[in-house]
Amino acid sequence: MDSLGNKPVFLVDDSDIIKPLGKKFEDLGVVRDGSSKNKSYEKGYHVTEIVGLTEKMRQPISVFSKIHSSTSKEYISANNTTFQAIDSICDLLDKRNLKGTFVNDRGYDNNKIFNHYFDKKQYFIIRLKENRKVYWSHKWYPITAIRDSRKGKVKIKVMFQGEEKECFVSVLRVQITAKKKWLNLVLILKMAKAGIKEWQSIRKVKAFDGQLSLL
Repeated sequence: MDSLGNKPVFLVDDSDIIKPLGKKFEDLGVVRDGSSKNKSYEKGYHVTEIVGLTEKMRQPISVFSKIHSSTSKEYISANNTTFQAIDSICDLLDKRNLKGTFVNDRGYDNNKIFNHYFDKKQYFIIRLKENRKVYWSHKWYPITAIRDSRKGKVKIKVMFQGEEKECFVSVLRVQITAKKKWLNLVLILKMAKAGIKEWQSIRKVKAFDGQLSLL
């Protein structure tokens, strides 16, 4: 944990281990094969992983890893495993009197995850789904309507798939249904090759609790 610095950043993600030929593995379940083109279902296990980024080199270090299966007698839910992972990191942060930033893909865009982060009083970034609604300017809006209405006020450079891109960013203060908490909604507008502005779909919309910081 010390190599992660005083403002640690954690990446939260689920993966899978497939065992298509397995027959006698303990608690062998069925998972979606994330590496296949058609996202087919195969025999295997879920993996919940959290890595921390080192302060100097920004290299990932595993701080939590758990293989689990829905066929296990002890299994409760995927959310419960995620909560265990987050709690284990928060316990370490509390002992050091630190606050971390947890970065999550859109698979974690659900109110239970939001509420858990609120309870833990940690910073977080969550990539939003297109069906998410937010409260802004005294009205509830589909997130896509907010996205399509913005042009981007701040010009910055952002890494997309290993390549630096010129982008425009808008930041709005919004509420979500989870505990009616206020969040910073960050919209990133990417410049196309022809110089035309285009939204990087909803996949680049992020929300987080606490101070604004672009990673």
